[in-house]
Amino acid sequence: MKKVIILITVMNILLLSCGDNEKDVLGSEEYKVNYEASIDKPDLYDLKVVYTVGNATSATDTKNIKEETVPSPFSHELTLKAGTYVSLSVHPVYKGEGVDKNEGKATGSITVNGRKEIEKTNNTLVTLGLVLGI
Repeated sequence: MKKVIILITVMNILLLSCGDNEKDVLGSEEYKVNYEASIDKPDLYDLKVVYTVGNATSATDTKNIKEETVPSPFSHELTLKAGTYVSLSVHPVYKGEGVDKNEGKATGSITVNGRKEIEKTNNTLVTLGLVLGI
């Protein structure tokens, strides 16, 4: 599952990331970005979150891609420049042994300058992404 999340994140980055010339066109405006994630059954599940903190150049770019398993709810705020591709992937991680028959539903959202730009809920994988300033 980890490889699938990283592959999806990198594919999104490669398809939508901006080059240096495009960053100049977008300007140098900065944005407050907040990643949020939660699970509807926090007693049964933790969250695996993969999120960007800059324009990643590959799936192994640990400087710009962070991966964590965290308790619900999760929140991370940072300031990024226009043209930065931001992405968040979330999936439930069962805390017990075996397979839980009642899968938890994960929700992820990205808020930019106090406005929720994108939100999604799913019981297997939530993947979100957008380019700042577009």
